[in-house]
Amino acid sequence: MAGKELPKYNTAIAEMLRWPSDIEMRFPRVGMRFYPLRADIMQLQRVCDAYLNFAHESDRPPHYFKPAAPFVLMQTVNYDRLEIEKVGWLTQHEAIFSIPLEWYELRNGDWVFKDWAMTYPFIYLDHPISIWMGREMYGWPKVPVRMPRLFPLRNPPDPQGRVEFNLATHSSSRENQPEPFRPFIEIRQDADGLSPVPGSISDAYETLPRAITGGLVAATTVVQGLSNFFLRRSDKDESAAYPAMIGTGFNYISKWLRELWTIMVPGLASSKQKFTPSPFMRNNIVLKQFRDAHEVTAACYQALVKSEISIDEIIDAGLLFNPLSGDTSGGVTVRLHRYETQSIVETLGLTPAAVTLEHGRSVTSLKPFCPFWWNLNLSYGHAETLSWRSLTTGFSSTEDQGPFAHKKNKYVVIGSGAREEIAGVETFPHFTMRVLPLKANQSVLAELCDELFADTPYSFTPVSPYVLMIADQFAEMGAETAPGEHWADSELTFAIVARCKSIKPDAEARLTILPLITFAGSEWNAISRREVNGRFTLASDFVAPHPHGMQELPPTENATVRKLFSLRTSICPTLDEDEQTRRWTLIELAEGWSASENRKGEDRTIEEWLQELGLRAMAQTRRFQSIAHKQFRDATDANRACYQALVALEREFSEPSKIEWIREQIEITIHQFDSMQIAKKFGLEGSREKTDRNGRRCLVFQPVMPFWVRGGMKQSLGTNLCWRAGTMDWQHDGDAQ
Repeated sequence: MAGKELPKYNTAIAEMLRWPSDIEMRFPRVGMRFYPLRADIMQLQRVCDAYLNFAHESDRPPHYFKPAAPFVLMQTVNYDRLEIEKVGWLTQHEAIFSIPLEWYELRNGDWVFKDWAMTYPFIYLDHPISIWMGREMYGWPKVPVRMPRLFPLRNPPDPQGRVEFNLATHSSSRENQPEPFRPFIEIRQDADGLSPVPGSISDAYETLPRAITGGLVAATTVVQGLSNFFLRRSDKDESAAYPAMIGTGFNYISKWLRELWTIMVPGLASSKQKFTPSPFMRNNIVLKQFRDAHEVTAACYQALVKSEISIDEIIDAGLLFNPLSGDTSGGVTVRLHRYETQSIVETLGLTPAAVTLEHGRSVTSLKPFCPFWWNLNLSYGHAETLSWRSLTTGFSSTEDQGPFAHKKNKYVVIGSGAREEIAGVETFPHFTMRVLPLKANQSVLAELCDELFADTPYSFTPVSPYVLMIADQFAEMGAETAPGEHWADSELTFAIVARCKSIKPDAEARLTILPLITFAGSEWNAISRREVNGRFTLASDFVAPHPHGMQELPPTENATVRKLFSLRTSICPTLDEDEQTRRWTLIELAEGWSASENRKGEDRTIEEWLQELGLRAMAQTRRFQSIAHKQFRDATDANRACYQALVALEREFSEPSKIEWIREQIEITIHQFDSMQIAKKFGLEGSREKTDRNGRRCLVFQPVMPFWVRGGMKQSLGTNLCWRAGTMDWQHDGDAQ
């Protein structure tokens, strides 16, 4: 076992999955605002114990973390240009709640102070590719938000401005509408919060007592923080670590004092390129975890991951409060709207200034302590796995597996990202499936199956020369892990019907559906499909056309084609060029193409057509199984996988479903991108070419004898046909360890 490499991350589905081994990210001109918030240090310790220390378990990692102070550092971050090698560049905004930590390491049975660190249990941002990469590779608990254009983040900050982040929620019945974003985080600042000097002599007389009062408040806060720090040193298990911690702290402080002074004086920080690296930026600690497909309250993989942020240059910096005003908050108020899945205030023990009820939802107002801002050039990319465990093994500090564990590892539900994964038995009372078969080269499909499932203990053989483009819509979906909640969404999936067979002797083959790639209309759906059941899914927009008008009256071109919708998803158009990763139109569906060549054969019955596609047995039993390749990237090497599994998922129609032909002529346009070559990758045939408005090549297809299915449906728990983590060999649930 020792010396084995992690398995290769499988990139067969799309070129956009091919990343360099060492991911390099550059963040030029990042605008960061910092809002220190007072918090209950005992509650912060409880967060550390559950989120990082696994304190209530017998199996614990050889690392231990304590909150360094009774503060939570809230940050808002504006990335005008986040550059990712081979992925492109993107623009995004973040809201972050982090906890400064003391980091201890177990050496020879004693806890030894290692360094200072920072953990980030709550992170919110507005770019789906960044959410996907951050969650899968590094374990950042990222959750989607949106910022109204009316309130942009700027640097230097506008003292009379405001900032808002709206949280992605979900609809229960409107599958045709995008997920709603509702008020979540608001930051407001009084107009005179940054007044640098008194406006008159009388103002100066008023300023002095306010400054004294503010100084006393600041001193009290500092004393409180120091008291917590020193009083907690009485723990006998930390007595040996204490001198090392103090020495490390003074070493940092002696280097920082001169440099942090630049924040106090405008202009001194400009273009500073040599800055002492902060351990709170160099040691970013997060819990990377994913739900198991079958044991949904357990984690199939858990790891403590450390990553580093480097300051390349300080462009500018400043305070967000006037030290002479007496108000160390700078007139800033942070308002948090409470959501059950995002209980920031209660989880972190934040100290509220006020609590109100607005539109039936609790809103907590917080006053920060000495807020400030930076404008920086940053870089990011180096990361390492400190310790990891699988569903059946204990923590290991190497790539080899730890000792066999006799219990399932509990999935930790603390933090922003933990409850984004919808899992368990799911019920769909209103489910509509539109199946649009596309002619394909069966040899190309066979090669794709061989590549996608290479180095697994199963083989897959396509049963027909067709790729099924399946457009699903559902409403009032219920899930086992969230009783009382309901969801609605739209999905578009490219899939094939294949014969699956284990490499074990005398194994029988079975028919299954292989979902190759899925586009989901909601971020919660994309995250759940990827992280629980292993289906490669991208959050997308299903965009309806503009209302028809007089311009469509004859004479006009293409009057026989009526646009149905466009699918837009976030990709980088090319792999090597400097292009923006953003929402691009990938697929368009229209109705009314007059050609009829591909509609021959409709004299067959639906049962005969299902038989040709390999779907008849599934239709007769009212149930069908899909199998997906579930995998997650290693934090250090993006070309390696820390976890892989083949997950089987069974869906069953609760009663005989209604199946009918789609009589309308459908036209499918697939736009070609270097990073997403659907037609070529899936061997689609029978297209005609056209050029889109950006000059890119498009291929137009007509589905062969499409049909629709409607009815109530139930999705069972997933089954791990096989799985492996770290350098483990393939495991089968139930195998002897």
